[in-house]
Amino acid sequence: MEVVSDVKIGKVLSTFIEYMFVFVTILQCNTVYFRSGLNNRIQIMWFGICFLLVCISLFEMIIKSYNIKQLVLSLTIFLAFMVTILFLDYQIYPFPIKKEISQFIIIPFMMVIIFYNKILAGEGLDLLVKVERVMLILAGISLFFWGVSELGVPTNMATFITWGNYQQISGYNNVHFIAQGITKFLGMTLIRNTGIFVEAPMYSYALTVSFLVLLFIDGGTKKSRILKAVVLLATIFTTTSTTGVIVSILAIAYYEFFIVDRISLVFKVLIILLGLIAVGVLIKIILLQKLSSNWNSSSSIRMNDLLSGLSAWKNNIVFGNGLENYQILLDYMDPRRLGFNGNMGFSSGLMQVLAYGGIAMGLFYIIPSIMGMLVSKKMFGFSSICFLLFIFTIVNDTYLYFIILSAFFASFLLRKKYKEGE
Repeated sequence: MEVVSDVKIGKVLSTFIEYMFVFVTILQCNTVYFRSGLNNRIQIMWFGICFLLVCISLFEMIIKSYNIKQLVLSLTIFLAFMVTILFLDYQIYPFPIKKEISQFIIIPFMMVIIFYNKILAGEGLDLLVKVERVMLILAGISLFFWGVSELGVPTNMATFITWGNYQQISGYNNVHFIAQGITKFLGMTLIRNTGIFVEAPMYSYALTVSFLVLLFIDGGTKKSRILKAVVLLATIFTTTSTTGVIVSILAIAYYEFFIVDRISLVFKVLIILLGLIAVGVLIKIILLQKLSSNWNSSSSIRMNDLLSGLSAWKNNIVFGNGLENYQILLDYMDPRRLGFNGNMGFSSGLMQVLAYGGIAMGLFYIIPSIMGMLVSKKMFGFSSICFLLFIFTIVNDTYLYFIILSAFFASFLLRKKYKEGE
């Protein structure tokens, strides 16, 4: 009885640690707390918890005598590749060595070990399911306070963040913030729901990833899944993020036609054609709401980001212009963006990676994404849509995306074992 009790206590403690890890991971995704001076503490906490999870994973693999030859070989090849790339990139443009080594070597190294152990233990990508559950709670809280703000209830606190510049934002009880004010979306004037994040696009990204996890990884009853989907989709809509809305529509379409597979081929083709027309019309409506002849409109800035990133990448297609070399992107931006109150931010993760590190660094993101696509139909949907989000959102230095890429890597190494657990 004591042994059983100890096992239960150990399981509860392990679950608690994992939820803490997931919560801190979300905090690192450009939340108000991360950008208000707590970034160092959050990062230290993240690495501390992650190291603890790695120790637990290694202990379990040793105790259970798992065969880890494939893991060791894969990580050795990965390590040799990344050390070479970082060394060459440093010759082009000296970058913060500690930051880049931690992001491109230490984090994926640790996370692949964690996921490898979990898949072998039959838990699959349960860590990503925990991300979905934490985001559901945050979504519920933000929906409530977003509704309160729409009703005109005044905020009761304010804090300072460093995002673009040092600025003050207001909020409610330090659990919801009005970071971006009012915008027009689908003919409606809405306050952008930013939750605990400093910008709506990043909040939308975290919510959309959670929705993808719900569709392609999480189990549960049909009723609970529908309820979760409603909460996540409603919150994505309130962020007024075009990318989030369109990607969610694409995810649902993929799930219905390639995963559920309940209808005949002829009928499916007919519905796909009609669906594509409907989705095309909806996307056109959404984009027209964003399009403007003004040079500083959302669509113009995003297009200029893609063009400036492409131009910078052309300087050195293979190795790029150096990690953290943001000046190279500024050099190709519309000059009007560089003036007072101009928008010097960047919006494409893929183009930033290619401009910084070329194809060589791009492979860090591309190879795991392809590996994920080869695991199963569900993982194909999850991986391909995550990569689509990466193209249009700056997530290339968020720990959440590094975790997702590590999940693709580990699930590919153990794809037979993973598919059995689907």
